[in-house]
Amino acid sequence: MKRTLNVETRTCDHIILSIASTPMLGLACWVVGSNSLFWLLIYLIVVGACLATEFYFFCSRCPYYGKPYCQMEEMLPSKLRCGPVKWFRAKPGPLTFRDKALIIGFDIVVGSFPFYWFWQQPKLLILYFVFVALFFTVILTFSCSRCAHFSCPFNRVSKKTQSEFEAYLKKSGRCGVYSRCNGKDNRD
Repeated sequence: MKRTLNVETRTCDHIILSIASTPMLGLACWVVGSNSLFWLLIYLIVVGACLATEFYFFCSRCPYYGKPYCQMEEMLPSKLRCGPVKWFRAKPGPLTFRDKALIIGFDIVVGSFPFYWFWQQPKLLILYFVFVALFFTVILTFSCSRCAHFSCPFNRVSKKTQSEFEAYLKKSGRCGVYSRCNGKDNRD
């Protein structure tokens, strides 16, 4: 494989996500908060709920969530291995249509929530759209194009690379993450 796929969340992944999302969320918080602190609090609660929901669907469904592929596996407590805190029970397997619809729906809610306040300041609305486009460009380029969570609606790994990766896993004895190998179910 020419390009390495991520089977664990690294610190640089969190930094990229933070850098990409800060201008978009910061501007939205500033516009909403400059008009009403109450609605800013509501917006922050909505963003928090959406993030928790996305962690639940993305992370718990990821084939590598909680798997011992981390280099520092032995040194860390179980809830801190490979990425975000493991608050949710692992449910490896492809995302269902309902999971994908909820993830995309929550993204739409978070993205469109501050529109009421942006309509009052059209120049900031244009800037917000630029930040949203920048966010998705960065995430799709640096995270989604290397992610081994192949059932994610945002995954941008080619089918050829996916097949090569599954073949590599089978050859190395790790098998496919959504398949059976040597009679053992790897989805548990």
